[in-house]
Amino acid sequence: MPEKYNPAILNATGNKYVELADAGAGPAVLTVYNGTQPATGGGAPTGCTALAVFSLNNPMAPAAVNGVVTVSDIPAVMPEALGTATWARLTDSDGTWVADHTAGVSTGVVRMPEITSLDNSVKITSYSFTQNA
Repeated sequence: MPEKYNPAILNATGNKYVELADAGAGPAVLTVYNGTQPATGGGAPTGCTALAVFSLNNPMAPAAVNGVVTVSDIPAVMPEALGTATWARLTDSDGTWVADHTAGVSTGVVRMPEITSLDNSVKITSYSFTQNA
């Protein structure tokens, strides 16, 4: 049988995620990449291309509900490169690593459209972190 947790534990974990992202002097930063995510969390993104860098709101998200943190109202940015997102890195504003996530057009923790032009801004379409049990 799978493990089960009191919802308060799941929410506390989700809220800690937001707390760590908001720990820097300014808003958290989400950098979206294509290429292969490093095998070690926070590892150097070797052979990857940063497609877009998003400055999140501060605080990054409201309190977790049922173990889910939903990040919304992320301002659009101008892309840095063409391509399809495969993973994303969340850091606090001081560059301290918080999490690496899956990303894609219709799957992943972070979802955004393929970048086909450097002349148009790009926006995250969905970003939800779920603490499962």
